Amino acid sequence: MYLDGYFQVANGAQIMSDIAEQPQETKRSRRSSTRRARPESPDSASTKEGSTPLKSASADQAEAPAESSRKVGNALFDFRVVPPEIKAAAQQRFGADIRMGVPRENGLYKGEVFNTDRYLVQEVATRSVVFHDKQNMEFVDSRLKWCNENQRLNGADVQVGYTGDQPKVFPYDRQRDQMEKVVRSLKKSADELGFGEDFGKQIDAAKGKSWDRVKAARNVALEEAKARQAQQPSKSADGPDR
Repeated sequence: MYLDGYFQVANGAQIMSDIAEQPQETKRSRRSSTRRARPESPDSASTKEGSTPLKSASADQAEAPAESSRKVGNALFDFRVVPPEIKAAAQQRFGADIRMGVPRENGLYKGEVFNTDRYLVQEVATRSVVFHDKQNMEFVDSRLKWCNENQRLNGADVQVGYTGDQPKVFPYDRQRDQMEKVVRSLKKSADELGFGEDFGKQIDAAKGKSWDRVKAARNVALEEAKARQAQQPSKSADGPDR
């Protein structure tokens, strides 16, 4: 059956969305204990099996949508139009008892995606997914575009931002997002304690230095991964997304 529920969007506002309630007796399927495959592309080489893949430095180049001043509107389509086999695939990927919904006008969604030919299924919160219609969807980042075209998008963390009903897909760096949240919290506390504007600038400087160090370490690891990949037989891009 269907009921009204809430999804938490990136700017902190709660928005309504029609969601499907799964039967209470349905047991949640456990995700595989192995790490999911991450997207591979010419700019993003994966590491050896079982290790965490690396992100391309180009992920910082695409301009992500602003999180503030977004007036979220109506649902973009009826949840019932999503084919049953796509819903079943989402349940197999993210769990049998997930809540499922559709995006809204001017919405902004972050999280891991599961790619199909027609829909991009995104886990926007624990046990909550949104089905993005890929028709007219624009992949702003060249790496993500390559991953989509070559069936390598599964497991990627992305932002899907809507201008009206037009979706654009941007890179999403979970580590950087967490750092930004911590810095905002520190600056707010500093302001409440009367530490002054100079202290906020010092926090920004420290954040910048820390992020430069993270990017440098990623670049080193990326080059090492590319060197390892060059020594292995090339893999075909044919076949379904993994």
